[in-house]
Amino acid sequence: MVVRLDLYTALADFRPMQSTARHNMIDGQLRPNHVNNPALLASMAHVAREDFIPAAYAKTAYADTLTPLGNGRAMYAPMTLARLLQTLDIQNTDKVLVVAGATGYTAALLAPLAAHVTVTEDDAALLKQAQTNLKAFHNVTVSNAAPAAGDTAHGPYNVIVLDAAATQVPQALLAQLAEGGKIGGVFQGQNGLLTASVITKHGGTQFREELFETKALLHPALTVAEAFVF
Repeated sequence: MVVRLDLYTALADFRPMQSTARHNMIDGQLRPNHVNNPALLASMAHVAREDFIPAAYAKTAYADTLTPLGNGRAMYAPMTLARLLQTLDIQNTDKVLVVAGATGYTAALLAPLAAHVTVTEDDAALLKQAQTNLKAFHNVTVSNAAPAAGDTAHGPYNVIVLDAAATQVPQALLAQLAEGGKIGGVFQGQNGLLTASVITKHGGTQFREELFETKALLHPALTVAEAFVF
C-alpha cells in the first residue's frame, strides 16, 4: 500500500491540540491493537476527523466511541474503522466504493491509498458535507445514490466499504464487486451482535471472515429483504 501525501496539501492547517489528540489515538489506541500498516496510519495522522463531525463532538473526535452525525446516523469509532480498513488491505491500483459515506471521513482516509474512491450518500445534509469535505481530493467522486444501489458508473470495485452497519448486503453491491474483491463493514447477526467482517467474492460464492465485535448504528437501507443474508 502506497500513500500519496501530496493529496493533503490543501489540508495543511492542523490545530495543535487536535493534532496531538490524533497522534495520541494512533499511539495509544491503534498501534497497541495491532493496527500497524504505515500507509493507513499516515493517512489517519493527516486527516482531521474533527472536520467531518458536528462541532459539538470535536473535543471527543478521537475517543474510541461512535460519533453521532444526526438523522439516526453515526460514524464508526476510529478503532473500528482502522482495523477494518487494515484488513481490507487497500492497494494503490484499487477502485473503492464507500457506501453510505456520510460526511466523507472514510473516503478521505482512502483517497491516498487507492486509485479511485467513489462515495455514495442519499441524506441531503450529509451529502452536502461530503461534497464540501472531499472537494480537494482529485481521485474521489461523490454520488447522490441510495446505499443499496451503489454506483455502476465507476465499477466494478476491488473493495466496497459499508460505512454504516447492515444486516445484509444488497445484491446490487455484490454485482458491482470485482472477482476476488472484498466488502468490509459491520454486520448484525441473528443474535443481535454487531461484528466487523470482510466478505470475499469468488465466483458465485461469498466467503465471510468475522473480525471482532463492535458498536455501530444500522442503516435502514442495508436491511432490505433482497440481499445476501448472513
